[in-house]
Amino acid sequence: MTRRRRRIAWFCGLAMASSWAVADCPNSKSTVVFKSSQGGSYLFYYLMGERTFRFTVEGKSFRMDTARIPGHALYEIDDKVLQLDRVDRKSFASFAQGTGEAETLEAQVRYEQQYVKTTAPQAKITNFGTRTRTDRDGKNPRLFRIWKFQAPEMQAQYLLTTLIDADTVAMISASMPGTDDDALDVLRAYALSLGSVSAADCDGIKWP
Repeated sequence: MTRRRRRIAWFCGLAMASSWAVADCPNSKSTVVFKSSQGGSYLFYYLMGERTFRFTVEGKSFRMDTARIPGHALYEIDDKVLQLDRVDRKSFASFAQGTGEAETLEAQVRYEQQYVKTTAPQAKITNFGTRTRTDRDGKNPRLFRIWKFQAPEMQAQYLLTTLIDADTVAMISASMPGTDDDALDVLRAYALSLGSVSAADCDGIKWP
């Protein structure tokens, strides 16, 4: 199954930034999740060597599901189901109308939404616009986009997209109960927690 087909299987089956200065994180293009030492949250690391990034998900229970979509992981945190994707610019290059941050995010969102319209034409798409986030230290403001789609008789899927660098977008897909406002609050918290990993963090972690 191709990467795009796996992504839409997640969509229909269930219903990220600045200069990244990192030392010795692996470059496995994979996700590793740790429980916070303080409890009550989980740290998601996407391993990309010098461009490794992480974000925080609040929650008490955790389960990784690799059976629902073979070859692709879903993460169940309390009553939420998450998926993390890295999208290369070359995938959505034909949708780009500029090279700036806003234009890149717009192109990636239109690329994903076009695929939804093609494979799930009855789905309703809602855009929540562009917002600004910062690194965890409050510096380096960057943009992120939130949108959702909902097919008939299926739970809404919310998507957060943000730049990792000029050629790479991080996309967090989330399914959760509650209203749009509830979901937007959760996704904004993910965006604000997202940032680079310091050399000390990398060196101090025992990677699986």
